[in-house]
Amino acid sequence: KLFFPQSHTPSTEYWKTASVETQIQEFGDQRDTLAHFAQINRDDIVGVRVPHLQLSGNNSFEAIRRFGGLYDCSWPTQHFVGPGMWPFTLDYASTMDCTVGSCPTASIPGVWVVPMIGWIDTDGYKCAMVDTCPNLPADDVEETFEWMKENFERIYNSNRAPFGVFLHSAWFLTRPSNFPAYKKYV
Repeated sequence: KLFFPQSHTPSTEYWKTASVETQIQEFGDQRDTLAHFAQINRDDIVGVRVPHLQLSGNNSFEAIRRFGGLYDCSWPTQHFVGPGMWPFTLDYASTMDCTVGSCPTASIPGVWVVPMIGWIDTDGYKCAMVDTCPNLPADDVEETFEWMKENFERIYNSNRAPFGVFLHSAWFLTRPSNFPAYKKYV
């Protein structure tokens, strides 16, 4: 299970410069809140997504390690979009591109990265999240579904790396076709 830190402060600068200790506190507070209100076993919550995908380099991953987390899913890639990049540990320094924030440069053994493989919009623009793609197909259920399916097949028909559907729920309200197309897709 994955969680977002407690404050979800709107300032990207907060996360960009957050210390290891600050992030450990954020991760712990959110895990406690999620466990309480969702009635999920606290020990089952082992993944992290930092707000705004704003990593603070080695600090984010050192905090995950010290906090007892197993993986992060905050690191988008635009280079590894076909074939996709498989999840990897930071036992060795990564070769993945860094498109947002400050990415780790150190070896941080035991921490996994689940890359956010980019979506490609109708004009070829690479997007970390579905709702950040500026050029969508026509507002039509079939066309939107086909676009989603084409993105999935790009990875599935290459190396079958895990391909996430990352989006904010507001995307479903931006066009009438989005939610029905998404339901058909999943």
